[in-house]
Amino acid sequence: MNKKGQVLVLFIICIPIMITLFSYLIEVSYIAYNKHKIYSVTKTIIAKNYSNDNLFDIINMYKDNDIDVKDLKIDNSLGYNISFKTSIPSLLGKLINKSSYDIDINITGVKENGKIKYQRG
Repeated sequence: MNKKGQVLVLFIICIPIMITLFSYLIEVSYIAYNKHKIYSVTKTIIAKNYSNDNLFDIINMYKDNDIDVKDLKIDNSLGYNISFKTSIPSLLGKLINKSSYDIDINITGVKENGKIKYQRG
């Protein structure tokens, strides 16, 4: 085989590998972005509701930010702890047979010197 044919075959073999890697990178970036958004919204909810544990208000704040909350638990014993489960829809789910990614969120806000410090749990 001549060099042009070898390069063409190598290029045709590499295209699906590159497409797969780029789609995986896009999927992981999308998940990381949404996870960061959920953590940011949860931190804001803790800051606004530190002395209030009205479940209805908290669920409405998540709904306003298009976050589906399952098994919401709030604990005020040591700081303000919010934990729940949610799912992030998959962008390229048809390629990998996965429609969504389930994640667990657990954040504790502790008030120290007038400021709230957050810890992921």
